[in-house]
Amino acid sequence: MSQFDKTLSVSLKPQDPASLALALQQYRQHLNDGSAFRLNGSLLFNIEFVNQQLRPLNRDDAGANRPLLEHALDAARRDHRLSFYTEPVLFAAALNFPELLDELKATAEAMVAFSRRRNDSSDLFIDDYNVFGVEALYMLARQYPELSHYLAAFLVPYWNLESFYQPVLLLGKLVEEFGWRRELIHAYLHCDGEQNRRCFFQTTEGNSVNLSLLEHFARHPDDYPWFKAQLLKRLEQTPLLAYANEQPLEQTQPVLEFFYSLGDWPVEADIDDIELWRDRVKQQLILGRRVEDEALSLLAQLSEQSQPLVIVAEAWREDDRHCLWQTGEEQALTEDYDWDQYDNEPDSDYAALFYDLEESEDYLRIDELEELDAEVGEAMLCALAELPKSLGACAYAAYRLSRLNSPHSLSPEADEAAALLHWLAQQLPLQFQHHIFYEGGEYQKKRREHRLLKSWLTDIDTEGDVAKMAQIASEILYTSKDGKRIALLWSNGNKGFQNGLLALYFLLCAPELEAPQWQALKTLAQRHWQLWLTLDPLQLIEKIYYCWADYAFYPAIDDEHLEAELRQNLLKLGVSEAQLDAHCLLTAQQVAAYRPADKRFWQGYITRLSRFAEADPEDNSMIDRLWQQQQQLLQALDSSRELPRLSFFGHLKANFPETPLPQAFFELFDLCLRQSFSKSFTEEQAQNLCHQLKAYLTSGEGLEPLTPQATAELQDWVPCRSDDPADAAELSDFVWLLPEAQGRGLALFLAGLGTQSLYWLHRPSVETAYVNHLIAEGSLSMAQRWEDQSVGHKRHSDYDTGLAFQSAKENWALGWLDSIGVSPQSTAYFAVSQGRAPAPFLKHLADEGRLPETSQLLTIDERVRLLKLLAQAGADAELFSAFLQDESAAVRQLAKDLAQGS
Repeated sequence: MSQFDKTLSVSLKPQDPASLALALQQYRQHLNDGSAFRLNGSLLFNIEFVNQQLRPLNRDDAGANRPLLEHALDAARRDHRLSFYTEPVLFAAALNFPELLDELKATAEAMVAFSRRRNDSSDLFIDDYNVFGVEALYMLARQYPELSHYLAAFLVPYWNLESFYQPVLLLGKLVEEFGWRRELIHAYLHCDGEQNRRCFFQTTEGNSVNLSLLEHFARHPDDYPWFKAQLLKRLEQTPLLAYANEQPLEQTQPVLEFFYSLGDWPVEADIDDIELWRDRVKQQLILGRRVEDEALSLLAQLSEQSQPLVIVAEAWREDDRHCLWQTGEEQALTEDYDWDQYDNEPDSDYAALFYDLEESEDYLRIDELEELDAEVGEAMLCALAELPKSLGACAYAAYRLSRLNSPHSLSPEADEAAALLHWLAQQLPLQFQHHIFYEGGEYQKKRREHRLLKSWLTDIDTEGDVAKMAQIASEILYTSKDGKRIALLWSNGNKGFQNGLLALYFLLCAPELEAPQWQALKTLAQRHWQLWLTLDPLQLIEKIYYCWADYAFYPAIDDEHLEAELRQNLLKLGVSEAQLDAHCLLTAQQVAAYRPADKRFWQGYITRLSRFAEADPEDNSMIDRLWQQQQQLLQALDSSRELPRLSFFGHLKANFPETPLPQAFFELFDLCLRQSFSKSFTEEQAQNLCHQLKAYLTSGEGLEPLTPQATAELQDWVPCRSDDPADAAELSDFVWLLPEAQGRGLALFLAGLGTQSLYWLHRPSVETAYVNHLIAEGSLSMAQRWEDQSVGHKRHSDYDTGLAFQSAKENWALGWLDSIGVSPQSTAYFAVSQGRAPAPFLKHLADEGRLPETSQLLTIDERVRLLKLLAQAGADAELFSAFLQDESAAVRQLAKDLAQGS
């Protein structure tokens, strides 16, 4: 049985109208009760229409309408044109008999009702390529244009226009054939997806194929009043289908939706900037009247209607959209299906046991290795042949080997040690070669140094210096654009090469063995370990720690004795105290933000912070051991994630304001500054801008030449290292960390890049800065940072606490920016367009008479929100009088109501 074969059949005589009528009635029943579909991941159309000999209907059964059927299949299908097409044949055959029109209309209504209940094209498939209903409804529209609205309504908003665009293009074919007759305008009004409606006059790529309705109304103005009357009638009878979970229903504007898609409005805004583009469309004229005014007028006529104008489809209101089909009967339908053809599970016991050692997307944990070891027991020699050829298997084999001849040994026999050594000696070098030279890098055999590195890692007789080998490896391995991050170590795909690093760790922790292959294998393992330790020590430490970690997303270990043991092992393998301290410092800082984390992490972090601050920056002699440790720690932190490192500097500044930030902080700022410019400008431009900005930050003079108005290069420039990882620093992250005057200068520079340039107030560093501000002023202690009821863990689990925190953070940041001279245009724009709870700050501007003129600054919807926020904050009624002359009727009406106190 094919995956897409149908298990239900409806038999009929294609030339008998009575038989066709009965088949249509049965079809409607299956659509109404859902039995026309079965569950196959998503829903799958499950009916085959057959003749009385149980042969599936074919093109000949369409009779005189075979050409119509052929055209529909060609127009509606891109692939598998003649796959599962008996439903269109049924309609084509029935269309031969005018007396069956009522039956066809009733069936079309059932098809549309089902599609609207689902509002998801993925629930309408007949196979991997096509959906049910489309050809049938298209043929109905071709024969009876006044019934085109069935096809338009069937094409619901949640339609995959990238993969299944052919059906929506049928709308344009109808306009191409019949023109914008009123039957097609009626169809437009029953099509609920904005992008789908555009396909009446353009392709899914936006290429014009017909006159738009906007152009049609300009040529045929008499059709426009009819359009408005029919729009009212449509919304009175049938609510607009909304996109589930994308925005609150009250924010959907059902009347305006149909105006937005009338054509290509001539506005100065990118259609991808949806909010701005729609705001500009509202201000356009249609036959001499503003679009917004037209929509509000129509909406006012609908205001007394009891039923909603917008609804979410029935399926999207259910916890399980497919619960109707998850029944014993439905399961029985799939029992005959040969699911084993897709079953790749191993068939032997040992192969099944080792199955999870294939390259996985999760970290390998010690409890998994221990559990596996217990199941293998003393049968390793028998199981070894089934061990997969993967780094995960190498990690387990090395783990097993490390436990032999130890107090925990399960099988002390020398035969097992020899067998494991033999297996590792074969597989480990091959796996490392594949991941380093081919999957994780670009090995060029013609280059002598590449051959040298490969030989050094595979042949103990090849000599080489670790530093030199690391330099060659860094040229071969794929890295981030700045060259600082090795993709193999930072990739989520294989969890940063953890299995490979664990294999080395366990192998090097194994007791000395007398087997002849041991010394050679250990030597090569030491070389690999030294290579990765040189390339990125913190990533190596992190991946090893994850094996024993007690948290899914943090390499942190609760058991102090276990961590101390692991630390000692790593020290023996060449990891330095400073590198381990750097790892523990940043891990403790990050895991402390996680509510279930052991409190010792935050306490330990504070202790390390204090110890760091105690070092005397004036004494860099060999005698001052604390100073040496500080410098070693800073050096180790150099390869760490940037945002946690900046958080450390921020905590240092907040808790120990008299301690100057180390030079490493300013070096990181310089790096971020250079990269922010170099990503967008030529080398010469970047150097000049960097020099100008640093001079301005030092002297406090020279801001004007660094504005977009004075320097053309800065127009539309966004200082964002967008192609870097999410935990890379941006310029804005330094605003509250630099010396006070420089921080103000940097904030003024960033704010001066345009009214929309305060996007960075949503950066995590602003939250850190706000909390540090509370610590610095003494209203919050560092020790209670995560226990505090307002800013601690509670804000993650309690919505009201979280909202209050976000509001306090944003109002503090906006207030600070306002105090240093950032223009009200910038702060007010951010507060209204992106702020979460900015009412207090907006009232502050209003009370001081500094609320900017908003007609050009804010969209209509944003001006409405501004008025609501001011009313929420208790602004004086007189303030709203200024908005009574606004060009938007919606703004004027709300301002009038608020001014009158209603």
